[in-house]
Amino acid sequence: MPQEEIITLRLLHIVFGAFWVGTAVFVVAALEPALRAAPPGVRGPLLGRLSRGIGHMLVASAVITLVAGVALALRLRQDSLGAWFDTGWGVAMLIGFIVSVIALGTSLITGSTATAIARVDEQPEQAAGEGGSRIEELGRRFKAAVRWTAVLTVIGVGTMAAARFV
Repeated sequence: MPQEEIITLRLLHIVFGAFWVGTAVFVVAALEPALRAAPPGVRGPLLGRLSRGIGHMLVASAVITLVAGVALALRLRQDSLGAWFDTGWGVAMLIGFIVSVIALGTSLITGSTATAIARVDEQPEQAAGEGGSRIEELGRRFKAAVRWTAVLTVIGVGTMAAARFV
């Protein structure tokens, strides 16, 4: 197995994973509270702009992280795939992978909810009327999705980091 291939896979997995996790934590810790406090006319345009740009980058980062991680795990253990679950390493990798796939799902929910908030919030007549309850519902969904994404990505990273020692 060429060392360059392992180095490339590790770099892709770590760099894009760090971006994914870091952005998820940033959104929970800083962006979501700031958006919640922002007036209706500000939330929509900002979220619309962010969901188009960052949303695509986050999903791409998540997919690259997952694909590179699977390729890396298979390359590192290709000689012992039959004994994959006989080791703590294999079980930890599987748990980390499952948690990360779920986090990808919550990332997609976050993006679609941000887009929906932007649409409702940019229409003043809806934001003032019945859209006000819709925006609150979407805000709760957004808050839950970003929190789950952050928690799951941190668990995924922690599980995989600890895998080496189990």
